Amino acid sequence: MRYVGGKTRIARWVATQIAAVQGGRSHYLEPFVGSGAVFERVAPMFATASAGDAHPDLMLMWQALADGWEPPEYVSREEYAALKHAEPSALRGFVGFGSSFSGKWFGGYVDTVYDKHHGRMTKPYLQAARASVLKTAATMRDADLRAGDYRQWTPGPETVVYCDPPYAGTLGYGGAGKFDTDEFLDCASAWVDNGALVLISEGREFPGWGVLAERQRKSMLRVADGAPNTVRREVLLARKAVVPASAA
Repeated sequence: MRYVGGKTRIARWVATQIAAVQGGRSHYLEPFVGSGAVFERVAPMFATASAGDAHPDLMLMWQALADGWEPPEYVSREEYAALKHAEPSALRGFVGFGSSFSGKWFGGYVDTVYDKHHGRMTKPYLQAARASVLKTAATMRDADLRAGDYRQWTPGPETVVYCDPPYAGTLGYGGAGKFDTDEFLDCASAWVDNGALVLISEGREFPGWGVLAERQRKSMLRVADGAPNTVRREVLLARKAVVPASAA
């Protein structure tokens, strides 16, 4: 599913890095599950898994999908407009991202658009989103899924925590409110002190956190209007005591 800040294009890379440092830990936690792209790849590597997100509609969607809900293949522009101002629901979560251009939360209704880079129409957004979320939901059926922000979790020594929060200095994700990076890093450090292995996706480093792995990532937000892709730095952070000297 298209999702602003989603990790679909680098999920395999993230999973490879997690596998390298898993160290026999049995539980996997994603407090910012978002599109579920990384969860789909990583959760099967662990005996048990948990996921959450502060976006209420998104988690209602994942919970309903895990329970067997079938989302629609199409919604009209009028239905989209009505859902924008409706109460939180699984359908609203699915449509708000899945039928919006570039996966921006109710960022503008779209069905198909002309892709100037490839000279063709894109696949219908909602049909593609439906196939994607149904595939991802298969890995969530036995998981502990909770609506709410990262502060609800108390991971311990058996847990690998992968965090993909709104990046520092960005506008964050629609529908989830303003994000305090410093407060989050304090919480993540407390998890580490409690024995958990915590890995954070970011675009920069922070005091006390080192780069475990790094790559360049293309931004695809403007691919449909023919604008050139931008390239940004993508880093996977861990507490410096965890980062090997060769990676520091």
